[in-house]
This record gives sequence, C-alpha cells and structure tokens, in this order.
Amino acid sequence: MQIRKSIFETNSSSTHSVVVDGGTDYEVPEIKEDIIVINGNEFGWGYEQLKKWKSKAEYCATYAFLYGREKDVTLLKQVIEDYTNKKVVFNVDKEDHYIDHQSIDSAEEAFAEYASLKNLIFGKESYITIDNDNH
Repeated sequence: MQIRKSIFETNSSSTHSVVVDGGTDYEVPEIKEDIIVINGNEFGWGYEQLKKWKSKAEYCATYAFLYGREKDVTLLKQVIEDYTNKKVVFNVDKEDHYIDHQSIDSAEEAFAEYASLKNLIFGKESYITIDNDNH
C-alpha cells in the first residue's frame, strides 16, 4: 500500500461494462435494406448506455477489428447475418474508431461463443455502459 499526503490525484480511466442477458427474449430488428452496414465508432469515457442492437454491434465490431482476432470478426458477421438474414458489411477504421485503452477487454468474454455474442447484441436486457471513474 502506498500512502500519499498533500497530493492532488485524479484517475480518468474509462470503466466500460458489458451486461449479457442469458434469457431468450431477443430484439427483432426491422431492416428494410438487403445489406447491413456496421460502422466502427469512438467509445471513450463519456457516459453512454448502448441498448439498441446496432449500437452494441458497432461496439463489438470496433473491438473485433481493432483489438480482437480474425475469428472474432468472423463470429460477429455470422451472428448478425444468421439472426437478421441479411448480408453484413463492416466499416471500421483504425484511424477514426477506438475503444478507450482502459476498457478494450470489456467485450472479450462475449466473443467466447456464438450464444453469448448473440445474447449481447440481440438480447433485450443486454447493454453496454460506457463511463469513467470521475462520477
């Protein structure tokens, strides 16, 4: 243990949390297009809660392409295409998209198997919270 006296300290680390619903109540997206474009995004440390399937898919795509393995990208594509019966195209750019470095492993467990990733993205009670420890 380290004790510091008379020193101002702050820690602005992100704290992302992933909650995966284990049930069978899934969001059924209405998709009119034949192709679904899943974009990457910026997931820093400002407060946001991702509850809609597409925003959760964007978080997962950002993770898979920038920090995951090729098999994570393949699994993500398979889950979305199987569930929606649509073709999926990803648009993730290493220059413009990211997950804050303190939270890059938050989605890792969801990629452990098909069911957990499907439950995260399409489960009605699943969500991803993006926050920081300044609250």
